Amino acid sequence: MHCSNCGEEPISDAIFCANCGSRLVQAGVSAASDHGFVEETIDRSKLNNLIAEEKIPYETFASLPVNNEFSKQQFGGYELASWGLRAKGYLLDGLILALAYTAIYIVITILGFIGGSIYIGLIFLFYLFGLLLDLFFIVFGIFYQVFSIGGKFGQTPGMMIAGVRIVDKQSRESIGYGRAFLRLLVAGAIGTFTLGLGAIADYFLPLWDEQRQTIHDKAVGSLAIVEAPIPFGDAISKFVGALRRN
Repeated sequence: MHCSNCGEEPISDAIFCANCGSRLVQAGVSAASDHGFVEETIDRSKLNNLIAEEKIPYETFASLPVNNEFSKQQFGGYELASWGLRAKGYLLDGLILALAYTAIYIVITILGFIGGSIYIGLIFLFYLFGLLLDLFFIVFGIFYQVFSIGGKFGQTPGMMIAGVRIVDKQSRESIGYGRAFLRLLVAGAIGTFTLGLGAIADYFLPLWDEQRQTIHDKAVGSLAIVEAPIPFGDAISKFVGALRRN
């Protein structure tokens, strides 16, 4: 069978023509649509270009649920990030923040020993109550998440290393700072008001969710997609560069 628009012979069971992007009418289409998945019958870069040029409607892909039997799940031509990749990003971010907190703590401690009574008094206050330092860590952690995910890259440094990016479900662009903060707020509220049980469920939800979303993803309409991973040093440089530009 050939494409009714350009005459190109399509790949077996393709839904859209790889040459012109027209929807194909053939037996394979209904079978694929019924199962709710899109196989990689079109080169990904060409598919993304066709979507960008509006030769293929994005809504057609967005309306298709994902078949969990396939390792490469797609949404609008983008590969959805697996739970393993997301977990890797979480762990890397935790490590990066821990290193940053440790470095700050060491610097303040050294200043306390060599800087005289004012610094010593400040260090004593931190040791005694820990309130100011803890508050700083909380604020910095929130800023780290919101600034990174809400920015144009849609990635924390840990996500950059793991190869994960958070995007808007419809536009596939950054979700912005407001929604990034709301996303973090929802995640925190789920854990707080359920004594941590909801946070565990939220964390593992992408394992069985059709679009591999967490609850806080669903709350703001975000998706986690696969992005090319970069080395640790490049990720930190990218984050610092974004800070300087802002």
